[in-house]
Amino acid sequence: MNDLLLYQNQLAGSQHTSQVAASQHVQDPQLGKFLQRYIHFEHFNIAQLCWQLDQELELQTDRLEAGINMNFMLSGGIYSEFETLPQPVRLKPMEHNLLFTCDSSGTHLFPTGTLLHNLHVSLSTEYFKSICTEEFRLSDLLLNSIERQSPILASAHNGNITSHMLQTIKGILECPFEGAVQKLYLEGKVLELLALQFENLQSTKERETRVLSKDTALAEEIRLYLEQHYMELASLQQLAKMFGTNEYKLKKVFRERFGRGVFTYAQELRLVHGLDLLTSGEKNVAQVAELLGYSHANHFTTAFRKHFGYPPSRVRK
Repeated sequence: MNDLLLYQNQLAGSQHTSQVAASQHVQDPQLGKFLQRYIHFEHFNIAQLCWQLDQELELQTDRLEAGINMNFMLSGGIYSEFETLPQPVRLKPMEHNLLFTCDSSGTHLFPTGTLLHNLHVSLSTEYFKSICTEEFRLSDLLLNSIERQSPILASAHNGNITSHMLQTIKGILECPFEGAVQKLYLEGKVLELLALQFENLQSTKERETRVLSKDTALAEEIRLYLEQHYMELASLQQLAKMFGTNEYKLKKVFRERFGRGVFTYAQELRLVHGLDLLTSGEKNVAQVAELLGYSHANHFTTAFRKHFGYPPSRVRK
């Protein structure tokens, strides 16, 4: 993503040479200090950005060549929106993600106040296809996106940069070699970093799926309890104790699953029960209101009208 900034320094013309390396220190009186290091090989590029911004910076990038982009935000942050990507890309300190882009312009916002340190590695699509197989879920996702030429973020949630990743990144940034040995060494480190990124993002996704499954099961258990006990509902504290959780978690998972609070859901169940009673003709409005626990029939009428769109008196007619 960010190596485009270096293209602005006339490095774009080096795309078809065997190897180009550049390092640039810049101090802008309005924006702050910049260190940009860039190295280009035939199938992959490496860019390191160290920026100390004195004010917020917004950059527009032109259309990108298709490629796999590995981003590691060591400090600072970035917010990016791509023309053909449905969701924005946000990276906070010590976060990473993987992105396939093609023929897409973008807007990138960089905040002030902290040192921005970013490592960006881009792989050509042909190179990526030659080293990855469809056996791994994330590579399968990216390979399918390459085939469709449809930009995609590898994971909806960023991964956390691990100590192993930091060691590999340090090896890339402090490469002691030059020439052919440098290429061999850096290519090995890039592949190691890609493998670590795949494993980390996949583990993150699996953990989130497990948490989601547990939360969904909890919400369904609560729903089942409410449908059986909506007439004598316990307090939130009692419900939380009953389901082995806390009040905040109980409310959160239930609302995320059903789009309403626990007591709102229970009230709707009581109102449906009230409708059944009125339809059967067993009781009048005042009796149903009292049975459902309303202190006054008018309160029941208001709630009934809000939920069903008509007053309870119409049911008996």
